[in-house]
Amino acid sequence: MGRTGYLSLVVPDETKVIFDRFTEELGITKAEATRQMLEIYMLATDEERYLRLKKQFLHIEKAKPLILENRISKSNPYTFNALWARITDADALINGQILKLSPEKIIRTYQQTIHTLGATFFSCNGPARNTGITEKRQEYLRTLLDSGIHVPLYLSLDNETLFRADILEVLSSPEKFKVSNTYLVPSEFAFEKNRTWIKIKNLHPVQDISSRDLRFENGNTVRMVMKKGQLSFGYILE
Repeated sequence: MGRTGYLSLVVPDETKVIFDRFTEELGITKAEATRQMLEIYMLATDEERYLRLKKQFLHIEKAKPLILENRISKSNPYTFNALWARITDADALINGQILKLSPEKIIRTYQQTIHTLGATFFSCNGPARNTGITEKRQEYLRTLLDSGIHVPLYLSLDNETLFRADILEVLSSPEKFKVSNTYLVPSEFAFEKNRTWIKIKNLHPVQDISSRDLRFENGNTVRMVMKKGQLSFGYILE
């Protein structure tokens, strides 16, 4: 059985003698020279594979979320980690006419765009009337997303029906605007200007939780708001 931490190499005598003299003249140990040689070989041969294996050995991927969450919690006053919006009947441009689409048809329209293009922009006129998401909240969201932390968007069609999507990007302003890459906006809503645009993918029905389980920052549940309130947008603590 080999000794832990040791590596045996079989080389021609000539190579061994030259290596001994080389390391002696350079003033480094054979162990250090061998370590550098192995790393250089792996980097030169397949850098991506080498870095992936080294990350696995050091458990970097497991530690990264903990470090990022700790850094985020220290630098931001917010605790929400999801967004929510209410879906109601909305105007849509169909065959040159403005018609009303039901919440179910609106969801299907966004799903079709995601199926075709991989993502879509969902828009709303919020969070509150005549406001957008504050710059500090947007900065917090960007920090979460840039750090690879999953931030979902929940969409309520009624008191019970929930859909969930993965958020890719959030754009918001107090003034209504159109996104620059309008090709990701369903053609039915291409005429819209809104204060908040959320780029999403993977829009699907929610089965694992209910509107009773989702709570806003003030402690109210989504179900409570859907039954009694007029709120159309909010920040969720999962």
